[in-house]
Amino acid sequence: MTNTTYLSLADARVYLGMAVGDATTDDVLIQDLLNAAAVYLETQTGMNFSAVTDTRYYDPLYDTDGRTLNLDRFLLTVTTLTNGDGTEIPATAYTLLPRNQTAKRAIQLLSYSGAGYGWTYSTNHEASISVEGTWGITTAAPEDVVQYMRRMVALLYHEKNSTRFETSAYVEGGRLILPQGMPPFAHSVIRSYRNYL
Repeated sequence: MTNTTYLSLADARVYLGMAVGDATTDDVLIQDLLNAAAVYLETQTGMNFSAVTDTRYYDPLYDTDGRTLNLDRFLLTVTTLTNGDGTEIPATAYTLLPRNQTAKRAIQLLSYSGAGYGWTYSTNHEASISVEGTWGITTAAPEDVVQYMRRMVALLYHEKNSTRFETSAYVEGGRLILPQGMPPFAHSVIRSYRNYL
């Protein structure tokens, strides 16, 4: 699921205060941190924040509601829509929903298309409908995602030299050690995209 184009290695190095043209032994580490931050964000939100070309498969019995095919990911464009019986459905026979948003969550067959299409299959219904297209919520990462990447990489990079990975809290009669966990800015970005669903 990972797409680390949210922030380039060069941009991360600039944010970390490193010279642009100088290679550093930490470049591999920084790239690993970029990957880790992207995987965490995608795993927590269930989203890709840059466009990904892929083919996803659906079941006409369980993923449809009448003329509507419900998608498990956000869809930007359809390249090829193939019904469960192997018939390619032309773009004139369906619309993407919701109509007034860039990222789509469903494909609805048009009742007036003239061809009388319906979601169907030949012998095996499981994963028989295929949707080849561009998936994601936008074609490029939103600015808050780019900023999340900058800050997470900086946090993780500077943490490598830290000896403190936890927070102390004082409770009556003693000291309680609590793990720091994810910073509030990360939770804020993640929460905003979880609510987007």
